[in-house]
Amino acid sequence: MENHLRHGSGRKLIDKVLNFLSLPLALMGLLVFALSAAITRLMIWVGIKDLPVHRSSHDEVTPRGGGIGIILGFFVCMYYFFSKNHLAHIPDWKLTLITLSCLGIVIVSIKDDITNLSLRFKLFAQIIAATAIVAGGLSFNTLPLPYFGVIELGALGGILSLLWVIFFTNAFNFMDGLDGLAAGSSFVASFFGIIIGLLFEEKALLYISFALFTSTFGFLIYNFSPARIFMGDVGSQFLGLLWSVILLLSTQPTHDGLSVYTVPLLFFAFIYDVSLTILRRLGKKQSIFRPHRTFLFHILNRSGLSHRRISVIYMGFAILQGLGAIGLQYIPRAKQIFLLIPYLGLMLLYTKWAQVRAHNYTKRKKVAK
Repeated sequence: MENHLRHGSGRKLIDKVLNFLSLPLALMGLLVFALSAAITRLMIWVGIKDLPVHRSSHDEVTPRGGGIGIILGFFVCMYYFFSKNHLAHIPDWKLTLITLSCLGIVIVSIKDDITNLSLRFKLFAQIIAATAIVAGGLSFNTLPLPYFGVIELGALGGILSLLWVIFFTNAFNFMDGLDGLAAGSSFVASFFGIIIGLLFEEKALLYISFALFTSTFGFLIYNFSPARIFMGDVGSQFLGLLWSVILLLSTQPTHDGLSVYTVPLLFFAFIYDVSLTILRRLGKKQSIFRPHRTFLFHILNRSGLSHRRISVIYMGFAILQGLGAIGLQYIPRAKQIFLLIPYLGLMLLYTKWAQVRAHNYTKRKKVAK
């Protein structure tokens, strides 16, 4: 990390950006954006319908499956990087393993968007994909903690990695509940992923983030409120799996690597919202697997706040988290976890605000009756 500190100063960021953004790459970015937008527009025409039910946050029949635009755009961009030998720092077998795991989730998710597969089947597919990734050598090796220093995880690292991939794949899927919320947050996170990748010369994060930034942008213009299409499970599970793998890629022992807390901080609001909701439901002895509308963003939506405003709030969180993720790299490893504390405080304030707003809204409705 010390090497990163010497070479990752902010004053060199502009030079790094200019060196990175060549004309061919800029044209590729525009092509990926256009391709993603075109495929998303095509999926609107195909019309895989998302029918509103009692747990839905929308009232009108809306197409889903728009995540295919993100996926195709992403893989076209990554193939460009591969053909230019920009991905040589990642062994071909690891690229193949990640690609096959992602495609497996994509195939199952497309089937689910069309026919609504059982929860058990989807979870089984996620376990298979996560196991393949971890068994292939992508896993946590160390965990820096205050007072304990850097802990060697050994076999426990593989177990934690497996749980992380499955958890975050589902967490991203859960958070795709309002127009533009999940796509907008991923869009912001990928922008900061580019900045962090440039500043600290983390090529895996840099190239994947660039591919995600351009492909997600093409979809987001149709998904932001009022959404003309949803990404569907095919998009949300793909993004969740990919971001979970980005963490494992960028913390490999073959180089100094980024902080293990980088991706969790980039998506801190997501992880907090999902974790809090799971704990609340377990405390009430409610199923965490049965579909529901008890996430914080659902509570805000039921309190009268629009999809657009809530998505902007979460994108605002994503900006603050991105800035923190940059600063995280400059903190000694054993103390990095302390940077999560102010974000936890922010989320606790957000939780209280959402609850008070929902309470007042319900009271006003009762008075109006």
